[in-house]
Amino acid sequence: MSKVMLEEKFFETWFDGCTVLLGDGAVNAMQDAVVLANYISALKINDAEAILKLFRQYQDERAPHARAAVTTSANLPSLFGRFNTLFRKLILNIPMWLWLMALSKARKSRPWISFFPSANDAGSQKPHYQPSLARTRPKDH
Repeated sequence: MSKVMLEEKFFETWFDGCTVLLGDGAVNAMQDAVVLANYISALKINDAEAILKLFRQYQDERAPHARAAVTTSANLPSLFGRFNTLFRKLILNIPMWLWLMALSKARKSRPWISFFPSANDAGSQKPHYQPSLARTRPKDH
């Protein structure tokens, strides 16, 4: 077994010209793609200034989620390394209500595609407010 040190950082700039970053990891990248697709679908003018504005809105909406993911990812190894045995015992015996409470914040980030019909949200928690959905949703939905 070997340890590889990975550089984990939060990028302050997510776009340059017509190139934009999507999140790291499968879930963040898919959620970022949904939000970006919402903004692109509502684009009325196809010029560089409109695209830069769109990219800024996308970054403003998704940056808090990305920052939280980077922070959590960076802090977990140090916690598990120091208290490995304790955490193993706690996690294996943790009650379900505590798991649900711990995961509630992550579950609230559920971007929806604005140009598709709404799905029935049967989740136990309401999703976070999604600016791209509110700004780009067609009026007939």
